[in-house]
Amino acid sequence: MDSVITFEEVEKEFTGFRLGPLSFAVPQGQFTVLAGSEGAGKSTIIRLLMGLMYPRSGRVTVFDRDTAAYGSRLRQSIGVLFDSCHFYEELNAKEVRRLIGPFYPNWDQAVFEEYAKQLEVPLSKAIRDQSETEKLKVSLIFALAHRPPLLIIDEPAAGFEETFRSQLLAILREKKGEDGCSIVFASDTTAELEEVADYVLFLSQGQVASSQPLRNLLQGYVLAAGRIRYLHPRVQNAFVHIAEKDGQFEGLIASDRPELAELKEHASLQEPSLQDVLSHLEGVE
Repeated sequence: MDSVITFEEVEKEFTGFRLGPLSFAVPQGQFTVLAGSEGAGKSTIIRLLMGLMYPRSGRVTVFDRDTAAYGSRLRQSIGVLFDSCHFYEELNAKEVRRLIGPFYPNWDQAVFEEYAKQLEVPLSKAIRDQSETEKLKVSLIFALAHRPPLLIIDEPAAGFEETFRSQLLAILREKKGEDGCSIVFASDTTAELEEVADYVLFLSQGQVASSQPLRNLLQGYVLAAGRIRYLHPRVQNAFVHIAEKDGQFEGLIASDRPELAELKEHASLQEPSLQDVLSHLEGVE
């Protein structure tokens, strides 16, 4: 499968935080969830692939082009919804469109107007007078209007407002796979994303903890729950991660572990959700 984004031994360092070295590829035409808790490095990765910052070492490519050399040109082919609006706040959306629309060779005014109508965007209202959700809607229609082959969504730590998130996911479902469109959705929470995701890139403390198709990730584990007193220490040590409370346990264990046969006698077993897997992987020290 072709890759739309590649990181090759990429490192970036800030005071108190180090990203990498990271090596991974994001598949083309897929919906990729970029998951991890706040501070894991998701927004840094987005800024690196956008060419808005440069790695200390290593190489980042988008569409097989180095972002350090082609950043500004590549941004014409990327639609991005950051966790906050970055337009001039004294302007309204119509005025912003007149300023930045000409910079995109594939700008489609009909698409701009279609999504503005669908999302009920107040095009004539100054951005400074809009609610936070209205500002995000403005940012979204600009991200979509030039028909980018790559869409990047950077959800804020507090999450999008519920109604807007549902509208956004409905739009992304339509865009998924359209003309080879690739989608990267960075989020602290995976609620509802499992329904549309194809691939998961999970970050923990600046490192890639998992990078694989969603189906493979979920089939690779079993979620077990029961009373801790019946759990033999040998079986307990087989878990990837286990949490205990009030004499009960819930844990994640690899689906190919031989201890599963014994575990069936004393625990309930089920296929985990994406949030189950990531929550337990996040708990691994």
